[in-house]
Amino acid sequence: MVGRLEALVAFWKEWGIQWMVLLSFALQVTLLVMADVRRHKESRLVTAILWSAYVLADTTAVYALGHMSVASRSPEQELTALWAPVLLVHLGGQDNITAYAMEDNQLWLRHLQVLAVQVRAAAYVLYESPILRHRTLLRPAAILMFVVGILKYGERVWALICASSGASSSLSARSYQDFQKKKKKPHASTCSSEASPSRWGCCPHTYSTMESMLSEAYMMLDIPKQMFEGPTRYVQIHDDYSDHNSISQLVGMQLSMMYDLLYTKAAVVHPWHGWCVRVVSQFSTVAALLFHASTANLLRGGCSRAGVTSTYVLLGGAVVLEIISMARAVFSTWTCVLLQQRGWPRLARVLHFLPWFIRTAMHVRYWSGSMGQHDLVRLCTSSRRNLSSRIARWVGSEDLWDSRFYSWSISVPQNIINRVVDLHFESEGVGRESPDHITNSRGQKALKRG
Repeated sequence: MVGRLEALVAFWKEWGIQWMVLLSFALQVTLLVMADVRRHKESRLVTAILWSAYVLADTTAVYALGHMSVASRSPEQELTALWAPVLLVHLGGQDNITAYAMEDNQLWLRHLQVLAVQVRAAAYVLYESPILRHRTLLRPAAILMFVVGILKYGERVWALICASSGASSSLSARSYQDFQKKKKKPHASTCSSEASPSRWGCCPHTYSTMESMLSEAYMMLDIPKQMFEGPTRYVQIHDDYSDHNSISQLVGMQLSMMYDLLYTKAAVVHPWHGWCVRVVSQFSTVAALLFHASTANLLRGGCSRAGVTSTYVLLGGAVVLEIISMARAVFSTWTCVLLQQRGWPRLARVLHFLPWFIRTAMHVRYWSGSMGQHDLVRLCTSSRRNLSSRIARWVGSEDLWDSRFYSWSISVPQNIINRVVDLHFESEGVGRESPDHITNSRGQKALKRG
């Protein structure tokens, strides 16, 4: 038994860090894939996988970085000088997920502290590594990846800061009707100067394409943002606008945009500094991979073949992830809208020549069409007798378990959406204090019908 434990300890000392680094990369790939799946499909299995990857990703990278400082002086572990900055890049996360829940955005100060500590840990690994003492191409490769790691992790912290305060709006419009009054003129690319604005502040034929509707959804994004500032406000809709499908599509686009602002790096990717980070990261990771490839034959004498191969996997994977990040940013609907809004319609039209990317981007710009449900009756009648609830109560996690076990998502039927829009129309011209107003009539329709 003792011999087996000693063999296990010896195996972990030799291969532990390498396996942890590869696990960190695998978790990043899992986050990249499963974050988009969760966006469109509600599944407990997907939720469990994504939550596990989200929690383990930071823990694994921090654990591996801490142990690298011990083995960095060993000549056999020379490649740890490249692995440490790559782990710093992994801590920066993927562009399509920065927070698993809205409450994670409030933890930006904790991530800022982790950034300071882990940057020092990676810098110590670089300082103690033999790579910096030898004039080889691995030295600039390690330095480049270290810079990329700082930029990526700093960008993640900034995205959390923006999301934690991103609900505040910059416009004074508090309804779609107010927005129409403040809009000076319709889009030149879609409306003529003589055409009168209608309904949402643009010409009726504007919504013949999804791109124009997306532009309007972006321009009115401050309205749903204000829903996060306090009690939900009543959103006015013009009484001459009765297209339920267009309204639901536009609101669905805004829900998707709010998801981007709250759970992804959308707020920091598309400004000029976000593009600079992506350009620097792309060229730096490619250069680091080429530098490693040019010195791989020299490393085989002092490093194991498995270590060299693992470094290829890490750097090659970093290049692939950066290419995906750049492609997502370039072909994002945010980019199309921002180019149009900033007076660069010709650049926006360039994206229209790539229909496959446009269709894919437009597909992810819709609301999933599902809504969370909580069975309060079943919770009250069954939780005391349910074995899993009793076990959760015994370990002190009854509320957390019950909120998950008795909740699920359902597809929202179109007739429900149409009825909500009809209720808005029926409230037009009705005083806010009236019991027939939508904000004061919760449950009254059912009571009257009964």
